[in-house]
Amino acid sequence: MKSVFLLFLATTVSLSFAAPTTKYRLQTDSKTHTKNNIFFINTASVVYTDLNNFSKRTVDGSTQTFGFGIHKKWQQKFPTQLNAELLWSSAEQSVYHDIPNAFAAYQISESQQISLGRKKQKWSADDDIWERGLWEPRTYFQITDFRMQSLLGVHYNYENPQKHRAFLVASPVFIPDIGVKFDVVDNQFVANNPSFKPPSTVIQAGSTDISVSYDMVNDEPKDVIFHPLAAGKVSLKTSKAGRLGLMAAYKPLNQLVLEAPVINGVKDYGTLLHAKVRPEVYYHQLLSAQYTHDLTGQLKAGVVLTDDKPNLKNRSQLYLQKKLHHSQIYTLFMESFNDLTDTRLKMSYSVVDGGDAPDRGEFASSNNSRFPLRFHYTDALKLIFEQAMNVYVPLLFTSDLTYDFDQKVSLIKVGFDVNVLEGLFVSLQWRDISLWSNNYDKSKEHYWHGYIDADFAQLGVSYVF
Repeated sequence: MKSVFLLFLATTVSLSFAAPTTKYRLQTDSKTHTKNNIFFINTASVVYTDLNNFSKRTVDGSTQTFGFGIHKKWQQKFPTQLNAELLWSSAEQSVYHDIPNAFAAYQISESQQISLGRKKQKWSADDDIWERGLWEPRTYFQITDFRMQSLLGVHYNYENPQKHRAFLVASPVFIPDIGVKFDVVDNQFVANNPSFKPPSTVIQAGSTDISVSYDMVNDEPKDVIFHPLAAGKVSLKTSKAGRLGLMAAYKPLNQLVLEAPVINGVKDYGTLLHAKVRPEVYYHQLLSAQYTHDLTGQLKAGVVLTDDKPNLKNRSQLYLQKKLHHSQIYTLFMESFNDLTDTRLKMSYSVVDGGDAPDRGEFASSNNSRFPLRFHYTDALKLIFEQAMNVYVPLLFTSDLTYDFDQKVSLIKVGFDVNVLEGLFVSLQWRDISLWSNNYDKSKEHYWHGYIDADFAQLGVSYVF
């Protein structure tokens, strides 16, 4: 149950899945696409980690993982699809899961389908490129590797490829973001995870340092999960090359609040504060519009405008609460693909106006939040490149380059996946996070500054049956 709350107390763990839906295009040749039915096993190990940033968390930087998964479609009277992977972390002695699709469908007509379960939907280029988790929840196992999941519920899809498309999702439940596992030991949050960020053990009140001990209030799962949602999208063909997408949602998000027994002000605490951490669920309204123009058949560009309005509960000063402002997100994007050379290129620039704000409550700081920021990028440029090729053996090269102008931070991810033998793949992943200038607003909290020089390299092996 504790993993339900991890979006607010942690980020990720230094391990990753084998990304089978990308790699297995290489099984026959570089121009084929993902197979519909595969079973795979994998293992990965972090072979290098810069521990300068992780040393304060007293965690071994090396991580060994083992996993298996399945990608299968059943095309019968009731089309069914399952995409799932389970991963075992030896360092944490925990199992993680990644299940973006697990549904059964009924084909009403050639253009209409109704499904029950978890089904991935195509929301917007902003959510696809920036992985914000606005429309669908995420699982994450590295601070740089978010896996987009899907909404659990009833899905209705209508598609006329030459004209219009639409889908609706409704559900009585909401599964939130799932991240790393943690425990409460001796009234402190701990995790055998180099990316885990526990809440502060010391609160400063004027010139007095107050030690903090924590208790987790474990509400029943139904109190967190059983909250209804509704969301949908309409995609309209506006011209031969243009398409307009309109999206809306009213859905829950979870957060944690710190509760402390305030009596007559901070001075009455002395030097020790006992705080209770409890989950809460609030709703937010999402409205978004995307216009995409097909420039050449292999090149398209567009713009996404998103309005996110959270409806937070106004707590008393007894609580320390994550505060979010009404936000607008502006995203420009370009996508290029060439099936003959099997090359993919995505470029995007995005700005967030509003969003994260200082906490609210007795122990709130005017500058920084005691909870992880919701928006990891606020003014950033991203370039994603993928190239499949044959250099003695089939090889897939991927790169993800991001620069945040607000934080003055660059994030570089590079990966090589090699099909060394029939069904056998070897992968190498490398990550670098760098600060390019000290001339940034130090009065404002930034997400990536806590991970500067948290570089690592990882070697993995997977086998596909």
